Amino acid sequence: MLAVRDSNLFGIKGAYRGQSDQLTTSEYDAKNGWRKIVAPFRKYPNIYASVLDLVALYQLPRYRTVIGEMDYKKAAQAIQDAGFATDANYAAKLITTIQVNDLQRFDGKKVNTVKKTVKQVTSRLAIVPYPGRVLSIGSTGKDVQRIQNAVGIQADGIYGPQTAAAVRAYQRRHRLDVDGQVGPVTWAIMF
Repeated sequence: MLAVRDSNLFGIKGAYRGQSDQLTTSEYDAKNGWRKIVAPFRKYPNIYASVLDLVALYQLPRYRTVIGEMDYKKAAQAIQDAGFATDANYAAKLITTIQVNDLQRFDGKKVNTVKKTVKQVTSRLAIVPYPGRVLSIGSTGKDVQRIQNAVGIQADGIYGPQTAAAVRAYQRRHRLDVDGQVGPVTWAIMF
């Protein structure tokens, strides 16, 4: 249903450009075990946007070991270790799915080609083009004003502590790495 109705191929939670669908899902935590919850899942306009969003997600620092990994078993474990899913058996299930469907036959791309493609795709995600530099405390200008408008604070074009705090809150709400800076991933989700 998630893939057909919402074009969400990877079960990514949250909202995509403000669009989400509330669905029942199972979550696991060590204290309570498996439990059913209702959570927002990203709703995409098409499958292409879902794939691009996964690429953007994998740009987060916690997924560094996934990008460029050529061994699907190591990549699956890296995805699990990065916290993609709460299921402690996520990597094993993903590996089994790959093997049962002989998906490893698609492996073998050169690492540099994969990294270049990821960089190109990420740079095309945003409606407003990424300025090509991380914006953080001390940055100024129109791009800072755009950020301030996006996070709902007064837009004076100066990236100060208030802007950093508002960006951190935005990153938490969108399940991004929280650093108070606007790099390519935060920018792509924001715009």
